[in-house]
Amino acid sequence: MKKLLSIQLVVALLITGTGCTKFSDDINVDPNAPSKASNAQLLTYSISQMANVIESVSGLLYVQHWSEKPYTDNSRYTVVNFDFYDIYTQPLQNLQTILNARNFDINEGSVNNQKAVARILKAWFFWHMTDRWGDIPYFNALKGKDNFSAGYDKQKDIYYDLMKELKEAAAQIDNGNKVVGDLLYTDMASWKRFANSMRLLMALRLSKADPAKGKAEFLDALNSGVFTDNSQNAVYIHLADAANQSYWYYVANVQNDR
Repeated sequence: MKKLLSIQLVVALLITGTGCTKFSDDINVDPNAPSKASNAQLLTYSISQMANVIESVSGLLYVQHWSEKPYTDNSRYTVVNFDFYDIYTQPLQNLQTILNARNFDINEGSVNNQKAVARILKAWFFWHMTDRWGDIPYFNALKGKDNFSAGYDKQKDIYYDLMKELKEAAAQIDNGNKVVGDLLYTDMASWKRFANSMRLLMALRLSKADPAKGKAEFLDALNSGVFTDNSQNAVYIHLADAANQSYWYYVANVQNDR
C-alpha cells in the first residue's frame, strides 16, 4: 500500500512539474481582447456615459411625477444613498488615460484637440458631480495606485479650477485634425463654444458666493463665444443599437411595471 501511494505521488509531481514548465502564460491571453484602447474608443465611451449620468428615473419618482408598481423604494424615499463611484472609474478614468498618454495617433485628431476635448468633457463630469454632492475628491483624484484615498476638496476651489480648465482647454483647440470618436459634435468650434458656455453657467452659479469672480468669468466666457441658438447645444444622440438606446425607450417599450 505504501509503495502504491509513493508511485502515485511521484506521478502527480511529474504531471504537475511538466504542466508548469510546458505551457507559458500566453495560453491565458485572449487574442480577441485588446490590451490597450485607442483614445478614440476611450472618448466615445466617455461621451456615451453622459446620458447615464443625467438620465435617471429617481428624480421623477421622488417628486411623484412617475410611480412604479413593484419597486416603490424611491417613491417612499427609502433610497437616499447615491454615489459617484462609477463616474470616477469609468468616464473620468478614460479621459484621464487620454490626458496621461505619452503617444498620440494624429489620425485620431491633433494632440492639442484630443487633450482639449478630454479636458472639457472631464470638467463637465466634475461640474455635475460637485453640483450634486458638493465637496468631492478632485485635485488628487484619478491618480490610481499613487493615491488610493484622495481627500475631499471644497466646492469653491473645484469651481475655480474647473473654470480655469475650461478656459485653457478652449484656448488649446487648434486648426489641426478634429478628434475621432466624437459622438457629441462634428467640429472643434462647437467644443470651444461648449467649454465657454459651461464656464458662463458656472459663473452664474458662483455669483452668489463670489460676485466679483462670477462677473469676471461670465464676461470673459461671453466674449469668448458661447451658444447663441439651440442648434449649438451639446445633445447626446442615442444610437439605434440596444447598448446605446435611450433609457426612456427601454422603460416605455420593454418594461411593463411602471
